[in-house]
Amino acid sequence: MSADKILIIEDDPTMQEALRDNFEFGGYTVHLAADGRTGLKAVLAHQPDLILLDIMLAGINGFDLCQRIRSEGLTIPLIMLSA
Repeated sequence: MSADKILIIEDDPTMQEALRDNFEFGGYTVHLAADGRTGLKAVLAHQPDLILLDIMLAGINGFDLCQRIRSEGLTIPLIMLSA
């Protein structure tokens, strides 16, 4: 499966920038969200091919966000990030 659109849900701006830069260099389209609520909206709006999801997020943590994404019937591959 080819992942053309990647959604990065990460609250650390430095980590967000580093991940974005690397994936864009690889030719991917990258969308960013800095908290759980914005991340959920971005998942539904952008329908990414892959989600990179931080566990420790404000509003909705990564575990709860993952559960909400799955409860929407979405089976998008998801990689959890942890410090």
